[in-house]
This record gives sequence, C-alpha cells and structure tokens, in this order.
Amino acid sequence: MNVVLAAFDPVPAPKGASAHVLANARALLPDHDVALVTLGDAPAPGLRHRVVRPRGENWLRRATDFHRQCREILGQVPVDVLHARSPFEGLAAPPGARRIAEVNALYSVELPYHYPALADHAAFREQMRALEVTWLEQADLLLTPSPVTAAYLDDLGFPDARVVPNAPSVPRPEAPLRIRRPARRAPPRLRGPSPPGRASARCWRLLPAPARPRPAPHRVHGERPASGWPKRAAKRGIADRVTVRDALPPSALGAALAERPGARPRWCRASGTSCRAACR
Repeated sequence: MNVVLAAFDPVPAPKGASAHVLANARALLPDHDVALVTLGDAPAPGLRHRVVRPRGENWLRRATDFHRQCREILGQVPVDVLHARSPFEGLAAPPGARRIAEVNALYSVELPYHYPALADHAAFREQMRALEVTWLEQADLLLTPSPVTAAYLDDLGFPDARVVPNAPSVPRPEAPLRIRRPARRAPPRLRGPSPPGRASARCWRLLPAPARPRPAPHRVHGERPASGWPKRAAKRGIADRVTVRDALPPSALGAALAERPGARPRWCRASGTSCRAACR
C-alpha cells in the first residue's frame, strides 16, 4: 500500500515526535511504499520525504498554511492510507484514502497552556475542538500512546481508540504501574497539562504539613537554565529537588530514567498525570 505519514512536527528533530514518526516509517518500509510529509529543514535520509515550510506570522496561520500545502501534496501522489498526528494534516486526506488518527494531545486542551491569552477565548477553543472532533469522526482508526488520553477520547464520544504505548527502553519494574481508568463522566474542563514540577508541588500541598513526604528528585534533560526551569522550581519550593542536565540521545535515555529504581512515576489523582511524588 501507499502509506503517507504526515505530521505538523519537525522531522528529523530531537523531539520524541520525530523519533516516533521515523521509527514508524522504517517499520512499515519492508511491506509498504512509505512517504513522509512534515515540517523540517531537510528531508530525512533514506526516505521519501516532503518537507513543508508553512508561512505565517503566528501559530494558527502556519497551521492553516500547512493544511493547505498538505492538501496540495496529497492530491498529487497515490495515498491508500494517511497516518496523521493532528487535524491539520488529517483533514487534508484525499478522497478514498483510509485515515489513521494518532492522538498524542489535543490542541483545544494544550493551547491555553502554551498561549495563556487563549484561556479567555472560549469561542476559539470551541472552534478548535470542533476541528478535532471532525478529524476524529472521519478516521477509520484511532490510536493513542496514553490510557489517559484514551479515557479522555471516551468522554468525547470516541470509545474505540487503541492504546499503543510509546516509551524509551526502561527496565520493567517488579510490579507494573497500574493506571486507573476514570469512570465515564461529563467532558472534562479544557485545561493545559502541568509540567512535572508543578504537578508534584500541587500533590504535596494537598497533604497536611507533618504528613508531607520528602519529594523524589526531578531530572530535566535537554533544558537549559535559561528555559526557566530553575525559576519555576524555586517558586514552588522544590529547587533543591530539580536537576537540569544536558540533552541525551534516545539510546541513553532509558538508562538515565532507570538510575533510581525506586523512583518510578506514580499515577497522581490530584494532578491527573504521572509524577514522582510519593503521595498516593
């Protein structure tokens, strides 16, 4: 089959999205004709890869121009299956192509976190949510790497998303991490995800002072001090527990995460994410 992997992400790049797209492409190559359509500066070596450089002075204009260019490209090549990571490339699928939607995150949830001014623009978030729902409704198959995202999609009316975990090579703990699937409820409030330090700090504040455990350390790889991590950690009273390190290649990430076997992430009901706090 002619499979196109499209992503509104730079490829190749140090980000996990790039590694995921490239690994997917190479896994499909022995059996299918694979092509990539992504952001980036240059094509990935050894692959049929169209690099798109969208124009626009802000994120939304670049996203809509990326959608326009994807539609033009996909209209000129054979496409049996389009595997997309966002609605901008997903809704550019040509007629007759089967559509796979890989949901790693939802812009309607994350954008107010990246752009705080959008928190007061409910109409824009509703439009973004409508765009996402249209993309999901048109998909023949929904994939997500996270059980939490799968539960969120269930709340939105898409209960059939398949969970395909995506993680570095970390030794399996003696007891598997159990993530409780929340009961079906009304769609959750639109909110941005919390960085790990903020999530853990919120967990500790929920406990009475004498019962607060000493927090396990956080390691931030690939961040520079100028990124604001030390300042954010100091503001939340956990500066002595945060270490900023240089970026690591994917091959070394698993060993770095396994340095402290007893500090594996725990599911935190207070923050709605995985954190290394000792709260239960």
